[in-house]
Amino acid sequence: MQTVPTPSTADWQELERLRVVFGHQSVGYNLVAGIEALRKEQQQSLAITETRMPLTQPGIHHFTIGRNGEPLTKLADFDSVMRSGVAASADVAMMKLCFVDFTSDTKAGSLAAAYIAELERLSKEFPRTAFIPVTAPLPRLQSGPKAWVKRILGRPTGEFAENAQRQGFNRILREHYRDQHILFDLAALESDSGRVEGTFDGKTVEALNPDLTSDGGHLNARGQRLIGGALVHHLATITRQQ
Repeated sequence: MQTVPTPSTADWQELERLRVVFGHQSVGYNLVAGIEALRKEQQQSLAITETRMPLTQPGIHHFTIGRNGEPLTKLADFDSVMRSGVAASADVAMMKLCFVDFTSDTKAGSLAAAYIAELERLSKEFPRTAFIPVTAPLPRLQSGPKAWVKRILGRPTGEFAENAQRQGFNRILREHYRDQHILFDLAALESDSGRVEGTFDGKTVEALNPDLTSDGGHLNARGQRLIGGALVHHLATITRQQ
């Protein structure tokens, strides 16, 4: 398992002075739960609220966006909320897609282009707000007897084709934001920097580390704390450098 920074006192203090907004779906709740668990354990005073209203106080303000399985509705909903007064009242804004937004037929390049274009439009319209991109989360690849039979028959195991599309999306984000150092690479954290992967027909794809999930897609308590803590550190580091 890779070494992931645990939030320092300085990280919490930096985050506690900021107004952060986060649009998400289910894995987003996992991240928020991880931050909440660490906040209580380390006796920090960071406020965490669920709201789509303009922000008046520092803290993490989060809300669900769009419909799962329809990623363009998430971009549109996030855009609408940002333009309702939320972006103008936030120091940091971020949104992420979900693993269920990708199928084997997803056009990863087109979706990545739409995601990047949305954040860039908002960044130009609200220049004082830092818009933080996030890679798409990954499910665990299918394992066990069924997966073994599929491999024998030369068929891809469950989630392989879908993770290939997620990986294509994530690669584009990594390349686009490589020199900006603002991307929160959720997928890299989930896959242990790409060390957890599956191979089929000579192709390799990243996958969620089984140690971080109980259902194959969502983060367990360990995963929540690990990646939630990494998000606190990431946001604090970015804002300190601005």
